[in-house]
Formats: sequence, C-alpha cells, structure tokens
Amino acid sequence: MEARFKKQLSYYLRKLKKGKPVYYVRFRLPGGLWSSGKNTGQTARGVTEAWVIQYLQAGQVATRENITFKNFSNGFFVWNGDYVVDRRAVGKRISERQCTEKTALMVNRVIPALGELKLIDIDKVIIKQFEPVLY
Repeated sequence: MEARFKKQLSYYLRKLKKGKPVYYVRFRLPGGLWSSGKNTGQTARGVTEAWVIQYLQAGQVATRENITFKNFSNGFFVWNGDYVVDRRAVGKRISERQCTEKTALMVNRVIPALGELKLIDIDKVIIKQFEPVLY
C-alpha cells in the first residue's frame, strides 16, 4: 500500500480588529486532527515560516503522544508565558490577578482530574464528564 503524504502544518491569514492581517498556523496532531490556530504575530509569509521553525525547535507543539496534561499545563498561565502574551497581542484583556486565579483553578481542580491523562486521550467526552468538577 502506498503511503500518502499529509501536510503537518497549515497557514492562514486572519484579519484582526485593528485591520491588520496576521498569519495563524495549525499543526497536525498525532491522531490526525488539526490543532487550533496559533497567532504568529507575523504579517509576511516568509517571516511566519521562520517563526514556525523557531517555535517547533523550542518544543512548543505537543506532538509527542506520551506527554501528560500535567506536564503540558505546567506554567500555562504565567504572566509572561506564551498563552498570556498571545492573548494580549490580539487585544484580549487579561490581568496578573486573573492569571493567578486561573493557575489556582488549574492546580486545585483541573490537574487532579485530568493531570495523568495523555493529551492525545483527552476528547469531547472526557471534557463533558469533567465539566461538573469545575463548579
């Protein structure tokens, strides 16, 4: 049987509220699905490709099947971390206090429930079962 080549990432432009088009990138996950779009903050395709190479070399994409939610979420809501910086870059407001509260929620509720699961095993069914734990 002939192996088919599948693209491992895709780019797309998204126009921000300020009118500036910015490239987003999606990565193919081990299960074959696509990740959600990641804002690169870049407006040129060549610069975006360089950003993606640096991002991949830093190990930011969870492509390894054996990574657990606990390991992946470590330091997720850090004020100067990628997630919070990305939110601020696209004009979403988030305060240091919110980061502290979200970290407490993650440590006290989410990690005890989902921490030992592998990222690849978390799907919609598990999320629906988990929702009551948050409240």
